[in-house]
Amino acid sequence: MAKRGPAATTRTLAVGAAVVLACATLYLLAGSWTPAHHPNGAGGGADAEVAVFFERDDWDDFRGAALAVARAGRAREVAEAEGAIVLEAPRSRRRVRFTWHRARGQVEAREEAKRLAGQPHPPLAVVGSSNTALTVALAEGLRDSGAATAPALLVPLASAVRVEAPDARPVDLLAIHRGRTFRFCVDNHRLAERLVRCLADREPDGVPKRARLVVDRHDPYSRDLAHWLRVALEVLDPRPTVETEEYRGDSVGPEGEGPNHEEARLARSLWRAVGTGGGQDETACVFLPLQKEPMLRLLEALRTEGLAPYIISAGATPLRVVGGDGISLELLRREASGPKLPFPVWVASPASGAMPGVTAPGAEDRLQVPAEVVAAVVHALDGAEAPADLAPRLSRLDLAADDPAAMGRPLAFGPAGERRDPPGRVLEVQPGLDDASIFSLTPGPRGGWAEEAIGR
Repeated sequence: MAKRGPAATTRTLAVGAAVVLACATLYLLAGSWTPAHHPNGAGGGADAEVAVFFERDDWDDFRGAALAVARAGRAREVAEAEGAIVLEAPRSRRRVRFTWHRARGQVEAREEAKRLAGQPHPPLAVVGSSNTALTVALAEGLRDSGAATAPALLVPLASAVRVEAPDARPVDLLAIHRGRTFRFCVDNHRLAERLVRCLADREPDGVPKRARLVVDRHDPYSRDLAHWLRVALEVLDPRPTVETEEYRGDSVGPEGEGPNHEEARLARSLWRAVGTGGGQDETACVFLPLQKEPMLRLLEALRTEGLAPYIISAGATPLRVVGGDGISLELLRREASGPKLPFPVWVASPASGAMPGVTAPGAEDRLQVPAEVVAAVVHALDGAEAPADLAPRLSRLDLAADDPAAMGRPLAFGPAGERRDPPGRVLEVQPGLDDASIFSLTPGPRGGWAEEAIGR
C-alpha cells in the first residue's frame, strides 16, 4: 500500500472533520440523545417539539421565516437541516425544534396528527397546512386523538371560515379543534370585506354595478371566499348585480403552463359578458377567488383576450379584476412587468410591508405570517416556566407592533382563535403606464388607506 504524503493526510483530516460535524448536526436534529431537561420529551437537545405539516415549497418558506426570526434577534439558531430547524429562546435559552412532516394527503395528515397527539410526549403544537382541506384533516386528527391536552393547531395559510365536515354539514374551521386552534393569517370574511372596501374607495365611481364571481366548486377555499365576497358586495348601496361563473378545476394542465382551451374560453365569455351588459361607460368587475396557479392562468387569459382586436373594436365596457390572497407580491410584479395589462388588478397580501430579519425585497409576502408563528412559539417557551400546554399562552398573548417579540405588527387572538387585528394589505396595479407601479394599500385605523408605490 502506498504511503500518503502530508497533503493527502491533511485532506483526509479535513474530510473527516467535516463528516463529524455533519453527523453531529444530524444527530442533534434527529433527536438521538436526551437533553438535560425536556418537559415535552422532545429530545434532540430541544425542550419542545413542533410538527410542521407542509408541502415542500411552503416548508422552505417556513424554514426561511425561522431564520428571519433568528436574524431579527427573536431567537438564536442552533442547528438546521433539510427537514428540521432548532431555535433557542433568548432569555431562558430553552430550545424548540420545528420538524417537517410532508403533507401527502388528507387521510395521511389526519392519521399522523392523531398519532402524534397520542404519544406519551406529544408535540407542543402542530403547524399547517398548505391548503384548507389538509388543515381540516389536521384539526380532525387532533380532535379525535382523545388526548387530554392535544397539541395546539397553528394555522398560517388556510383562510376559509366555513368548511364541510365529513357528514357534509358546514362547520367553522376553528371550531373543529375548538379552543386550541389559532389562525395567524386573515380569515376570508375579513379578507373579502377589505377587498371590496378598497375597490369602492379607490374607484372614482365606487364598486362597479356588475360583478362576476369565478368559483372552483371543488376547492373549499374558493367556495368560502366567493361566499364572503358575495356577502360584502350585497351590503353595498347601491348593490351591484352579482353572477357566478364556474371554474372547472379538473380541466387544467400541468403547473406552470399557460391557459388551456377551457380557461381561454372562460376568459372570452367574461369579456363578452362585460361588453354586452350595461351602458358604454359602465364598468364591470371579475372576482377570482382561486388558488395561485388557476388565478395566474386566468389573468393571462384575460390579458390575452382583452388585447384581442375583436374586444378592442367592440368598445368593451371597462373591466376590473380582483383576486384573493393566492398570489404573492413577486408573482404580481411579474404580471405587471409583462405585456401591458388592459385592466387594473387588486389582490390581497398577507404581509404588512414591515418585517425585521428580511434580506430579500418583497420576501415579507411569503415570510411574515410563518415568522409570526415561529416567534409566538419561541416567546411562549421563553416564559417563567416552560409551557406544557401552548393554547393558554397564546390565548393571553398581546404583542404590540414594537414589542421585541413581535415581527413588525400586533399579534393577539380573540376568543375563537382569530387574530384580533386582521393582518395584511391590498396590492393594486393600474394599467396605462409603461412603468406601471404596484401600490401597497394598508387600511387605516379610522378608514382610508395608507398608499405606497413599491414599483414593478
